This record gives sequence, C-alpha cells and structure tokens, in this order.
Amino acid sequence: YIEEYEEVPKSWTRGNKEFFGLKIQGNSMNPEFRDGDIVIFQKSEVCSSGSYCAVSINCTECTFKKVIKKESGLTLMPLNPDYEPMFFTNKEIEELPITILGIVKEVRRSY
Repeated sequence: YIEEYEEVPKSWTRGNKEFFGLKIQGNSMNPEFRDGDIVIFQKSEVCSSGSYCAVSINCTECTFKKVIKKESGLTLMPLNPDYEPMFFTNKEIEELPITILGIVKEVRRSY
C-alpha cells in the first residue's frame, strides 16, 4: 500500500524511467541501510551481480538485499552478518517466482 509519496528529480524520468520507494523495516541491511530509511529504486527486472535490489519472492513478499548471481542461481545477501543469505536455484527462480523489482538509486534518511 502507499504510505506517502517521495519526489524525484524530473531528469531521472527521461527515457520513461520509473521509480518507487520502500521504507526499510528491520536491520538485515545494516550498517549501510537502516531501519526507517527510504530507499528509491529505479524499476528494472534485471540487474548486475552485486547490485542492491528490491526483490519479490513468490509474489507475496518483498525484500531488499544485495543480489549475487551465479550459474546455478542467485543469492540474496544481507549486509548484516547476523542474517543468513537466501539462495535460490534457477528452477526456484522460475517456479516461485523470484523477480527483481528495482535497483537502488538513492537512500533518504531522517536524523
């Protein structure tokens, strides 16, 4: 659901680029991304290995992790070592499905 709107520079939208924001909940991406941060993502269904992405799991859950791609599948890697990485085989990626929603463009933090 929509909690609030965040403005983005008009220059970002050139070439029909689209953006969305997520409010971080939890600490799995500490210390770089903190609980309460607003992360702005550029919509994209693809990413490079090592990108920070919003990812849909089974069309029911959205998570924010570092995406590590391998021939055998992909790993959703938290930055906080207290959390375990999530590995998905190529078969699981297709069947669940696992879908890249967007790539980090900017982090907004209130102090």
